[in-house]
Amino acid sequence: MNIYFSDLFLENINRLPIEAKKTLKKKLDLLVDNPKHPSLRTKKIKGTEDIFEASINTKLHSKAHRGNDEEPTEAYTEVRRGARRGDNEDESMKATWYNMDIRMTWEFYEDGILLRNIGR
Repeated sequence: MNIYFSDLFLENINRLPIEAKKTLKKKLDLLVDNPKHPSLRTKKIKGTEDIFEASINTKLHSKAHRGNDEEPTEAYTEVRRGARRGDNEDESMKATWYNMDIRMTWEFYEDGILLRNIGR
């Protein structure tokens, strides 16, 4: 199956953080193999006949401080839909969390998939 990119998709992909671009590559492999793979959370966009939306989960770098530490601890966290800035199970840890709800829209096209758009 071939992947085609719209001009809008290519324009918006350049605005994504590096971590999101790395994750996108893995998700595109899944999309080609199985467009309804559970980790893509694919759903049809209401009001359209053939346009779908899929989720891109990504890992973001976050600098965290525990207690009165002066040096930050580097932590990686998987950002999930609904995560909010400041969410943390350990209240003694101060960290910056980012909600990166990245979605892409796509449709079946000729002998493959046309990636229409990507963004938050």
